[in-house]
Amino acid sequence: MTQGPSLGPERELLLGHFIRLRGDMIEAMVGYLEAMLKRPNGSPEGGPMHVDGAYSWFRRAHPGVAAYVCTPSVAQQRYSRSDISVPTGWRATAAADWARKVLRPVRALLRRG
Repeated sequence: MTQGPSLGPERELLLGHFIRLRGDMIEAMVGYLEAMLKRPNGSPEGGPMHVDGAYSWFRRAHPGVAAYVCTPSVAQQRYSRSDISVPTGWRATAAADWARKVLRPVRALLRRG
């Protein structure tokens, strides 16, 4: 594994399903995220949002904190429904909801063979 390039604070962190924080950054990150939760929606300082977006806000507020990309990836994310997007169109229908509840367990059984 090699350490990839440093990412500037203006770069958004996308698809970051795994992060590593230095011990001294954990306290700073927790304080920042807790403050975001107390602000109103749409606050110019960053209000409540999914943590994925909050990481980018933290980086812009703390430009001296380095962020790196590791190659190859050091972790894998299992496939699951996203918790940061809302179903739209046909995916938001009652039929699609029923299919998710009924057919996913069937698919899982079939995969087990």
